[in-house]
Amino acid sequence: MPELVSPNTIVKDFLDCHPEAVKAFIDLGLMCVGCPVADFHTLADVAREHDRDLADLLRTLNRRLGSAIRRPC
Repeated sequence: MPELVSPNTIVKDFLDCHPEAVKAFIDLGLMCVGCPVADFHTLADVAREHDRDLADLLRTLNRRLGSAIRRPC
């Protein structure tokens, strides 16, 4: 399965394209929805700001979102 998110994924762009992903972000405690820096924050930034391991965050999001998202942006 191809990866849906990478360290350089811009949060707002991804959530705009895949609104069904909002729940996964909220479930993980990532309150990126509506955040003023989501327009330019990457997932690498999110991991750093939320003291998360980047590889684990990407793996979790790709696993959770892979079954929910069927179309590329």
